[in-house]
Amino acid sequence: MLAWDLSVLAWDLSVLAWDLSVLAWDLSVLAWDLSVLAWDLSVLVWDLSVLAWDLSVLAWDLSVLAWDLSVLAWDLSVLAWDLSVLAWDLSVLAWDLSVLKALGSPIWHQAECS
Repeated sequence: MLAWDLSVLAWDLSVLAWDLSVLAWDLSVLAWDLSVLAWDLSVLVWDLSVLAWDLSVLAWDLSVLAWDLSVLAWDLSVLAWDLSVLAWDLSVLAWDLSVLKALGSPIWHQAECS
C-alpha cells in the first residue's frame, strides 16, 4: 500500500509541476499582453498629441481666415463708400450740366458737338 501511495504522490507532484509550468506560461503570456497594451497606450497618447496639434493648427488657420474675411469686409465697405461718393459726384456733375444747358452756356454747346 505504501508503494501505491508513493506512486499516487508522485503522480500528484507531476500534475502539480505541470500546473505550475502552465501557470508560468500563462503569466508570461499575461506579461506579453501587458507590454503590448502599454505599447498600444503609448501609441494612443502619441496619436492624441498629434490630433491636439492638428486641432491647434486648424484653430490658428480658422482665426487667420476670420481675420482675412474681416479685412475683406472692411475693403468691401470702403469700396461701397467710394462708389457712393462717385455716384454723388456724378449726380452733382449731371446737375451742373443741366444748369449749364438751361443757361445756354457755350461749354454745354461744345460738349454736345464733341
